[in-house]
Amino acid sequence: NAVHLAEKYDAELVLMHVFNVPSGLSRLFSDVSEDEIRKRAQAHIEEYAAKLREKTSVTISTLVKHHSRPEVAIVETAKDINSGLIIFGTKGGSGLRDTLLGSAVNYVIRHTPCPVVTIRNKPEYSGFKQILLPMDLAQESGEKLGWGVQLAKKFGATLYIHGVVSGSAHDQMRLQ
Repeated sequence: NAVHLAEKYDAELVLMHVFNVPSGLSRLFSDVSEDEIRKRAQAHIEEYAAKLREKTSVTISTLVKHHSRPEVAIVETAKDINSGLIIFGTKGGSGLRDTLLGSAVNYVIRHTPCPVVTIRNKPEYSGFKQILLPMDLAQESGEKLGWGVQLAKKFGATLYIHGVVSGSAHDQMRLQ
């Protein structure tokens, strides 16, 4: 899905994996070193990138980083490489892992200087035919409207704007 977006925007795709080395008691029961984890992660992400490169002309690079808080590493890297967009995959579940992923996504959304897109774990999208854009009176709504219009144009999609306001009649008229 990220490849489709990179193709539409003529962008480089950077695949990133952040790992954390076991600490505390769990470190006592693990004989895997940071270097070994890094090598395995690098081999896996390079293999995945090679498969993607066979399907597209998009430039694809990889990054593997060690950090105790992956969400912090993502934000730092986005700033370092001047990223224009961050794409997260989601599973859409409700377990502990999804709660933790959700908190990582929320951290990244709040702290990164660029837009963040989440894409559900489904087969590849061939594009977007309908885009829903919830709007309220916040400044961010105006900012995301530009992105929504741009995405709709790039994919030849219909943009549906859904006004969401709870407040006075004056606020409702402003949104309209």
